[in-house]
Amino acid sequence: MKWIYDSAWHHPFVAYLVGLVLLFDIARRLPFLYGYLFVFLVEILADASVTGGWSPVPLGTSAYTVFSVVFIVLGDFRYFYFAERATRLTEPFSRSLLFATGVSIIVPIVTAIMTRTIPALQNDRILYLVYEPALGCIVLGLDRFRFARSTAPKAIRDWVHRVSLFFATLYFGWAFCDALILAGIEAGHVLRIIPNVMYYGAFLPFIWLSAPAAMREIRSRPLSEAVT
Repeated sequence: MKWIYDSAWHHPFVAYLVGLVLLFDIARRLPFLYGYLFVFLVEILADASVTGGWSPVPLGTSAYTVFSVVFIVLGDFRYFYFAERATRLTEPFSRSLLFATGVSIIVPIVTAIMTRTIPALQNDRILYLVYEPALGCIVLGLDRFRFARSTAPKAIRDWVHRVSLFFATLYFGWAFCDALILAGIEAGHVLRIIPNVMYYGAFLPFIWLSAPAAMREIRSRPLSEAVT
């Protein structure tokens, strides 16, 4: 029966499951900004741990591919959820969740289909050059035609606009670097560090530091009561 004890469904699955449930329950009770930063700080650290240079998952394996796709979707989701929820704090949480989830999977699904039908896209670098500008354009489009037109206070809309520009910039930065790499310019690999750091290290601090003062100061009451 030792195999039951040694099973990954016992450890670490139980720890992950209980930890995630507790994480989201705690975040749900916090004001929006604090709950958001709490959840997605854990997410981005998990992403960096699994897909980065110290990953315990071997590069090139099917497990690594699955984790990479999951974290790509979650990385996009963290922007879409932020922008949707911040501009619609008075609406049900479930609406923001569904909207962000739906938008986050559009480009991955479309590019997955394209990869199966267009042989050139089986080259990862070319695939990136499709994915990255497409995602950047969706971010700018939603910022202009949805988030900017919400009924949220101007301070929040301006905040979301700043974050949208930041997120779109890192995606277009990736695309520029990948174009250089495809052109045989090796410096593209080094330049790619810039959008990487923006994505993994600077995105959440930027949200925190660029937030309206009232949103960073509120701690014990709902965020929607602090910003008018």
